[in-house]
Amino acid sequence: MTNDIDMTNKRIIQLITNELDLIGISRRSMGFNYLVEGIYMSLDGPIPKLCEQIAKKYKKSEPSVERAMQSAINRAWNSTD
Repeated sequence: MTNDIDMTNKRIIQLITNELDLIGISRRSMGFNYLVEGIYMSLDGPIPKLCEQIAKKYKKSEPSVERAMQSAINRAWNSTD
């Protein structure tokens, strides 16, 4: 049962990754990983202080996580159709 859940979670993360690729967010940016994590965490509903939770997981500051996410989105916005 646990193996099925792990496979399902991996598949969901792969789908999120593919969608971010499609909209032009580079996998090489750290913001990409934070966005994948944030989207995955938010699947069940809104998460209060999402950037704070992601920052704790990656042992980074909340402003650096938020800045990296914004930077990844802005680069995709400016460089793709």
